[in-house]
Amino acid sequence: MESVPLTQINENIGEILEKIRNGQSLAVTFEGREIGVLFPAGESMEKARRRLEQLRETAFVGDLLSPINEDWEAMK
Repeated sequence: MESVPLTQINENIGEILEKIRNGQSLAVTFEGREIGVLFPAGESMEKARRRLEQLRETAFVGDLLSPINEDWEAMK
């Protein structure tokens, strides 16, 4: 995904909006870190569903709440 620094959005807004209109998503960065994503309207739900489908293939969800029969060092 292409990224655009936050400081360049105002001066390049026309070009950025054109890319989004054409279906491209852009990551917005601030001080080198991604802080958000700009994407075409209506795309977020479908993209989220596709991403969840991808995660289901490799994700492992374990039981994080049930106690285990081990003494933790921090509990001693």
